[in-house]
Amino acid sequence: MSDNRRAVSCLSAWHLGDGNLHYLIRTPQARAAMERPLQIVVQHGGSISDEHGIGVDKKPWLHLSRSPAEILAMRRLKAAFDPRSILHRDKIFDHGAAGSPTP
Repeated sequence: MSDNRRAVSCLSAWHLGDGNLHYLIRTPQARAAMERPLQIVVQHGGSISDEHGIGVDKKPWLHLSRSPAEILAMRRLKAAFDPRSILHRDKIFDHGAAGSPTP
């Protein structure tokens, strides 16, 4: 087994009765490892996140399952309820120097 394969771990959990399958791939190439499976999920009508939220691991792929209008609405809600960006800063949206979510 190559050194690269030893550095990979995959965890999964599911409650398929309500359609949820969760997996987490940990590897130095995590972004590349997650890209294709998430695209397949969205192509089949699934969501890249469900009851657990997007979080930092799936932040780069939010656009796969949400439209630009939905993302803008989420940014506006975040800014309205947390104008100083003290709650979960940069977890889903990056913030500018002034602290407000960047467009």
